[in-house]
Amino acid sequence: MVPPRMAGRAAALAACLGAIGCRGSGPGGGVAPGALGSRPTATAGESGAARAPAASYLQDDYERIFPERVRLARYGEVRYAAGDRGDAAGDGSRSDRVDMSDAPSLVVVDEVGQRVRVIAPQDHYRLLLWLDADDLYHVVTEGIGLSPDGAVAGASGAAAGAAAAIHAHPGMPVEVDGERGSMAHIRHRDDCVSFSGWAPRAAIGTQFVPLEVEVPDGSGVVGAGAVVYDRPGGREVARFLADCEVTDTGPESAGQRPIRYATEGFELRGWVAASSGKGATGSAGASSAWGYGLGGLGLWGARARLRLGEGSCLYARRGGPAIGVVTDDADAPQSPPVNGWWQVPLETGWGDLDVWVAEDRTRTAARNRGEGARGRADQPSAPSVDDEDEVGDGLGGLEADRPALRRCR
Repeated sequence: MVPPRMAGRAAALAACLGAIGCRGSGPGGGVAPGALGSRPTATAGESGAARAPAASYLQDDYERIFPERVRLARYGEVRYAAGDRGDAAGDGSRSDRVDMSDAPSLVVVDEVGQRVRVIAPQDHYRLLLWLDADDLYHVVTEGIGLSPDGAVAGASGAAAGAAAAIHAHPGMPVEVDGERGSMAHIRHRDDCVSFSGWAPRAAIGTQFVPLEVEVPDGSGVVGAGAVVYDRPGGREVARFLADCEVTDTGPESAGQRPIRYATEGFELRGWVAASSGKGATGSAGASSAWGYGLGGLGLWGARARLRLGEGSCLYARRGGPAIGVVTDDADAPQSPPVNGWWQVPLETGWGDLDVWVAEDRTRTAARNRGEGARGRADQPSAPSVDDEDEVGDGLGGLEADRPALRRCR
């Protein structure tokens, strides 16, 4: 019997094969999603020689082809291959945890043992990286309603969630701080709200399939420190950490007003003091952008630069496998070429990663022939002034002097 996760990935890869003609069979699978603290069980043999080429994972519509996601909890050790012993960033250090409100959602394409392979988008490129499972958040894997007292619910959480003040969506990152029978006690906080409750243990795991959730516009504000109750004079279910926008859902009652606070991860309905938020000027904190591109060019000063064109392939080592693609034209510090290969440093949340790019000599020669033909056709006209973007790049200032880099196929 094919495990559900393996079947899902096989279907995803089948779509990939039909879309772009990639070769090979799908990545290996693991245990069925949902079990608390579950870890992949695929072996290296299941995910080895038959794996599809990296370029098939890096096409623009990868989010449609591969449905499963994880939430990054820590920028820990990162690898280009599942079996690599060392940290690709070189230092092997472990960084602080990522706040739940900032935890990026990463597409999963493979898993082997205690590691998952994800597609990690950055400012100007996307990378294929292997992460340790311990660096991932536990997440809600299906829509559930939180129970305040740990009442046993059905597998979907419907019984406990029928009148729940908090409904969690797949992908909401959580901390698990207790278990009782078939239930797990979880906590969550974002820039606005913190809360806790009980959820079916079967609905907590590390991988999820996201749902499209409509987030309404706010019509009011709730102030920092406001307590949310499940009903007027009832039980506390959440607490606001900042002045945040909410949707007022009805008239006041007994000095309290009903509100709804919704995000992509959960929906909170309850009652707050009618005076809460009056005169407040704050609003929900904007989530932080993540990713580190080839930015900071000014720090490189007068160093020669290498132009990385959109679609250029990034390799784990000289002559090695492709592990990334450039998504927007960018510049990088130029290193001395080695037989048509250049080493390129990338700034990422995992540290500085070194990758390689390769010259496509056929394309370079064809372009130079075209440049030469245009130059002869222009004679004896007066020489034109080079565009500002084409000068001062340390490579002679002319487009013809730049190598055409190998593209991912």
